[in-house]
Amino acid sequence: MNKICYLGLVAVFAAIFMASCGNKSGSVTDNDCDSIKYSTIKLSDSTSLTTNGRQCAIGVDITAEIPSDTTDSLQKLFVKHVLDMPDSLQTNEAVRQYASKVLHQFDYATSDQPEELNEDEVLFETVDSYNTNINIYVQYNRHGVITFCKVISVKKNNKVTSVKHRYYSFDTKSHQYLSLTKMFREDAVSALTKMIKTRLMENNNVKTAEQLIDLGYYNIDNLVVSRNFYFDENGINWSFLPNELAVYALGEPKVRLDFEEVLPLASDDSVLKRITG
Repeated sequence: MNKICYLGLVAVFAAIFMASCGNKSGSVTDNDCDSIKYSTIKLSDSTSLTTNGRQCAIGVDITAEIPSDTTDSLQKLFVKHVLDMPDSLQTNEAVRQYASKVLHQFDYATSDQPEELNEDEVLFETVDSYNTNINIYVQYNRHGVITFCKVISVKKNNKVTSVKHRYYSFDTKSHQYLSLTKMFREDAVSALTKMIKTRLMENNNVKTAEQLIDLGYYNIDNLVVSRNFYFDENGINWSFLPNELAVYALGEPKVRLDFEEVLPLASDDSVLKRITG
């Protein structure tokens, strides 16, 4: 029988808000630090699956910082993009249903699972316990932009077997998901791809793409500008999932480009101009 344990809804007040702003002193302006408030919900659920007479205990633990904005537009964006659930759901209910999907991802009768939940096949003949830990937290909250990071960690038989980081950014002024097409000109992809390849070579102290391949970047010739990115105060960080760009041993490669490098490629109404303005 499934066991659900709500560990509570914890409000996150001004102290955390200030921490997300780097504890800057003085007055707060639109270009300094944003007042997007959020709260934390924790949820655990468990079940079991029997295959060929062998029982596997399956569990999910979710800790999620969710927007508690006075309007529901940001909450809808969070539900749709971060949780991959219908945006008609309230955030608490969306988290609950998302946890249920994660828990029952191996039920053959269950359909339309989130994409990342189908990437990890489990041989239940050799697994006694399988646990998914999901931590969603605010990565960035400045200049009218908020970024959520979703960390998905999988344990088989109490041993971590995979960790993935996914990032979701929203323009809190226009209440839109920040896709690459919202930030850059249509002709910018080729230039961004070249810049990312060049930075990868610099980060790995090599001079050619062939040398990157020798290091384990087997998919370098098919590199595309990742939709998985986040901001810091000086630039954009692109993150690639395990096995997306390089062998698993290299983890999740990251490439950072300064704002001054990418700003010439920004679209006319790009949020990048606000961040750097």
